[in-house]
Amino acid sequence: MSDLPLESLNVVELGHIVAGPYAGLILADLGADVVKVERPGHGDAMRNAGKSGSSMFHYLNRGKESVTVDLKTPEGKEAFLDLLESADVLLENYSPGMMERFGLGYEVLRERNPGLVYVSIKGYADGPYSDRVASDPIAEAMSGLMNMTGHQDSGPARAGTSIVDMNAAANAVISILVALRERERTGEGQYINAPLFEAAVSLMGYWIAYQQMFDEEPKRMGASHASQTPYDAYPTADDKYIFIGSTSDKHWHAIQDVLDISLPYESHHERLQNREEIDRTIENKTKESRRDELVEKMIDADVPCAPVNELADVIDDPHLEETGLFTTIDISGTENDAVETEINVPAFPVWSTGFDTTAEGSPPELGADTERVLRRIGHSDEKIQ
Repeated sequence: MSDLPLESLNVVELGHIVAGPYAGLILADLGADVVKVERPGHGDAMRNAGKSGSSMFHYLNRGKESVTVDLKTPEGKEAFLDLLESADVLLENYSPGMMERFGLGYEVLRERNPGLVYVSIKGYADGPYSDRVASDPIAEAMSGLMNMTGHQDSGPARAGTSIVDMNAAANAVISILVALRERERTGEGQYINAPLFEAAVSLMGYWIAYQQMFDEEPKRMGASHASQTPYDAYPTADDKYIFIGSTSDKHWHAIQDVLDISLPYESHHERLQNREEIDRTIENKTKESRRDELVEKMIDADVPCAPVNELADVIDDPHLEETGLFTTIDISGTENDAVETEINVPAFPVWSTGFDTTAEGSPPELGADTERVLRRIGHSDEKIQ
C-alpha cells in the first residue's frame, strides 16, 4: 500500500495494557514502524491475563515488532538507548517515576536524541495527584463518568470498554502529530503527557457545564437522555432490545404511527413531563414485535433507531463487511486458549481521499523480532548474544 502518512516514522513503544498499546496501534495503522519493547520472559501484562486480557493484547498489538530487553541491566539499557538513537517517538505508559528510576527520563534521553518526541500517558498531569497510580476505571470514577453511567437504582458502573484509556491514547496521537509538525520548524523534539484523569474530565465537559449552570447533579439515565424522549432501549418479543432515539416532533409522530399508539403530548415539553407514561406505553408495544422487524419498520419511517447488538451481530454486520472495517489477524503464534486461530478485529476507522491506512500484520510473539531489530540498528551477533 502506498501513501501511508506516517511511513518511515520510527516509534518505540514501552506500552502495556491498553493506553500505550492503543496509541501505538493507531500510529502503526497510519504507517509508522512500531517496535514494542517488552520485558524478557513476561512481556505485556495482557499477554497472559485470561480471556479478556488476551483479547486486549491481540487487538491492540497487531502490526508491531516485539523486542525483549531487560531495562534493569546495563546491557539491556544500552540496547534500548541504541534503539532510541534513530527513533522519532518514544511512547510509554509506565507508572509515575518508573522511567526516571530506569534512568530513562526525558532530560536524559533528549541528550541522546534532541529530536525525540517523548510521550507519556500517565494517570494525571503534573499536580497534587501526579504521583498516584491510575487506570481507566480510576479515571472514570474520579471524573464523574462512573457516577453518570448505569441506572439510577443500580449504582455507578464503568463503561463497557476502556474508553478513557483509548481517549487518552487518541489525545497522545494528536499531540504526537503536532509535535512532529513543530519539529519540522525547530528541529527539536519535546515531552508530552496525555493523562487519563484530565482526558476523562474533558469527556464530561458538557455535564460539568450542566452542573454549574443549574446547580444540580445530573442523574444516571441508562440508555435514555435527559433532554429527549422517547429515547431509550426497549425490549422486544424475542428477548432482544431496540434503541429508539426521537429528537423531533416528526420522529414522535412516526413512532406513534409505527407502534399504532396515540398519546396526547404534542410538544417537546409535554413529552418530557410525561416520560414515564410514554416509555411504559412504548415498551408494551415493542414487546409485541421481533427486534429486527421493528427496526426495519422504524427505519422505513425515518425514525432514528438501532438494534442493541451483541458482539456476534457486530462481527457479521453487512455494512462493516462492505466498508472493510475488519482485518483478519493470525493469533496462532502467540500463547492463548482461543477457539479460533484467525480472528477479525477493527482497523483504523477513517477513510480519506488523500491518504491510505494499513491493517497488516498479526500480533507478535514475545521477542520475535529482537535479533532482526537489533541488527538493524547496528548490533553485531556477538553483542546481541
